Amino acid sequence: MKIKEVLASIVFPPRCPVCDEVIHVGKDTCDDCRKKVVCIGEPVCKKCGKPLENQRREYCSDCARKQHYFSQGKAVFVYQGEIRQSMYRFKYSNKREYAAYYAKEAARIYGGWIRRKQITAGRKKAEDTIRRRCLPWRWEKGCSSQSKNAW
Repeated sequence: MKIKEVLASIVFPPRCPVCDEVIHVGKDTCDDCRKKVVCIGEPVCKKCGKPLENQRREYCSDCARKQHYFSQGKAVFVYQGEIRQSMYRFKYSNKREYAAYYAKEAARIYGGWIRRKQITAGRKKAEDTIRRRCLPWRWEKGCSSQSKNAW
């Protein structure tokens, strides 16, 4: 670490993006929060990425009945509990430092898919691509609020 980074971490210690408590430098989250976070798993809507209750369905009820202005969405977390509060702080309390954690988790889950689809943002890593293109505060006019909840 550079001296500048060490001083910054003393004055502004890193915080857990899930519970907002101070954490050790170099850790993404506190140990308790790592266990609380629920990542999306199959089955999911093929259009917006929300979890599906019925494995035989391809689309959630929203995507089955209306057309969206995007071609496909991917969700990382189940939007409930601590992650819901985390997203609220991120969007409305200016907790921009959480973006690194969200992008890292998205790259961990969808990095292979991003490479297979050859989605790039120049010569950046998958995390940077996700941070620029996929984080939830960048919704275009016309996207449904239901699809946002998949995050």
